[in-house]
Parts: sequence; C-alpha cells; structure tokens
Amino acid sequence: MKKYLCLSIALSALGLFLCADAALAAKAQASQSNPVKIPVAIIASDVEEDFATVAEIVQASLSAAESPSEGGIPLQIEVKAFDAPASSIEADSLSERLREGGIVAALCLTKGPDAWHVPRVAVKAHIPTIMLFSETLSPGPESHGLSPFLFGLDVDESYRPEALALLASGLSEKRWVVLVDHLDLKSRTAGTAASQAMSGSGLDVQTIFLPNSTETHMKAALNESVENGTGGFVSFMSPLGTLKAARVLFPMAKGAKLLYGFEPTDLLTRAEGVIALRQQMTPGVNHPGGELAARATAACRWLVKGLSSLREDNRDTNNLAKAMAAVERIPLEGGFLEISPGLHRPARKDLQVLEAKGGAWVEKARFLITPGSEGGWTVTPGKRHETSSENP
Repeated sequence: MKKYLCLSIALSALGLFLCADAALAAKAQASQSNPVKIPVAIIASDVEEDFATVAEIVQASLSAAESPSEGGIPLQIEVKAFDAPASSIEADSLSERLREGGIVAALCLTKGPDAWHVPRVAVKAHIPTIMLFSETLSPGPESHGLSPFLFGLDVDESYRPEALALLASGLSEKRWVVLVDHLDLKSRTAGTAASQAMSGSGLDVQTIFLPNSTETHMKAALNESVENGTGGFVSFMSPLGTLKAARVLFPMAKGAKLLYGFEPTDLLTRAEGVIALRQQMTPGVNHPGGELAARATAACRWLVKGLSSLREDNRDTNNLAKAMAAVERIPLEGGFLEISPGLHRPARKDLQVLEAKGGAWVEKARFLITPGSEGGWTVTPGKRHETSSENP
C-alpha cells in the first residue's frame, strides 16, 4: 500500500470539525452523526517522513480556522495526504486519484521544484488548490492565463528586481556586480532584470557570467571586481554557488555586501553575512510550526470562507473555486491578509530583509509589496499597510 494512504487514514482519524457559525453550535452537536463531509487533499513532499509535522500543522490550522461570524453549516474536514508529483505523468495520475476520491480542494505544503507539477494537477482535476508557497509558480501550467483553480499565498516573483534595487540603493556601495550562471536561463533572465532595475536606480552595475565555474575561476573574477572598486554583489547562482562565492568574497574584501537574488534557503545561513529577501505571512504571529503553520492557517481560513458561502446543494469544485476567488481578505491573528480577486494572490505582502548570522536568518529591515499603478508590483520601505491590523 502506498505511503500516502497510510497517512490519509491517520489524518482522517483526527476528526477535525469546523463550525462556521457559533449560533449553529447546538445544531452542529445534534447533527454530528450525519455531518457534511469535505474531503481535502494535503499535497506535500515525503509525507510519510514528515507525518508528525504535517499532522500537527493540519490539526492546528483547521482548528484555528473556525470563524464563528461566517454563517453556514457544520463541516467535517476529511484530510487525505498525497505525495507531490515529480513529473507530468505523476501529476496526471494524481489528478485522476483526486477526482476518483471525491476531493473538493487541496492545499500544497511544498515549494520550489518539488511543487512545479502541482498546478497541472489542479487544472486537470478541476480542484481548487492553494499553494502555500507560490512566489515562483506561474498562474497555470503551460499557460499565460490565470487558472480558476489555482490560488497562492505569495505575490509572484516579478517584484524582486525592484526590491533588490531598493535594497542595494540603501546600502553604502555604489558599484555592484551581478553574478549569473550563464548556463541557467532563469539565472540569466533574473540577473538581467535586476541589473536594469539597479541601473535605473542610479547604481553602477556590471554582470559577470560564471558558467560551471571552479572556485579558482570564481576567485579570479571576484578579485578583479574588488580591485576595480566594487563592494556590492548580487548572486543569481544556485544556493551552493552563492555559498562558495561568499566564502571566497568575504575574506578578500572586508565590508563587501553579497545579496542573494532568489528565495533564500537554509543552506545559505552557513554563509555569514549574506543578505536575502523573503515574503512573510504576517508579522507578530507565533505558531508552533513557524512560517509554515502560519501559511497553513491562512490557507485553511481561505478554504473555509469559500465553503461557508456555499449551500450544500451547490458545493462542487467549480462553485468553490468561484467562491474562493471572491474572498477579499482572510482573518489572521495579526490582522488580515488582503486578497486580489483578479490575481488569486495577496494584494499586498510584507517582505523581510534577512541576514545570515550564527547559522540562522536574522531580520534587519522590512519592505512592503503593493500593486503598481500600471500592473506589476511596487516595493517600498516599511511594514504592512496600516489597515492590516483592523478587524475584518
């Protein structure tokens, strides 16, 4: 028996109940023998190995998702866990299993390359799917349009060039070098966009291509840049390549700045002094599971708001997707998360400026991502919009 079935049975036994209206509590108690069952899929990497973590997060998140003011009827969420597909073939197979299992919605806990094929699952299965980590994911697989079944808790990565330009402009360095892996299309594209944004901010920017560089080659390139008066660097290489660059750069140039252009990984915490940007769910919310638990809670509340707006006779995946797309804000402990119905993503987001210190990421500052006047995103210094602490 496949391991996702084992976890499915265990998580289903949690018996998590969501009551959408406190006034219906008595009715909920009376109808527990015949509750409305909502099968929800949890898609994660190595779900069997991460059983304890996944179970704890799901249990805490669904319990915290109770919203007494929303109205509706008692819902019994039946959680079934599945491994994230590693290929298009696996994605198509998972789509069939979800449809056959009567899954109503899905939450994807994984991110990065491990989540690349999940959007295909959502679109082919016609199941509303919330990507807990969605910065690098396009709206739909092999499509430039917005899929009605895909939702995300991050703004897309197009904000990064402006954010990096803002960050670099606030540092003491005026001469910068962008480090790019010439053999990686994503690295070249992102590096070019960042160079243009930084140049537009008045910085002196050059690009160095380091295809499959040895540390000797990297040391020579960095040393030449330092000798030419460059004190700032932005890396669009892999985390491992950036780690190597940090170990070469910092000993030769005290005070040099090294920014990482992509989403940071824990590997880079070994590179003392590296600076990175990371979207945060909501400031000041203390979850036992940290950022992942905060995102899981937000996703569950988004799902429950969609479910609570539907009647039992029209609670199918198409109507649920429309209901979730109509949600404009999600209540959180620290305020609320504003959602853009047109994007299926947050309308604004907090952005942390992090520095690797002592083997961990330490927040140094905070930016705010908001919609731009002509599309795209605008990044400004400061924290979340002042209305974020209002009650929804």
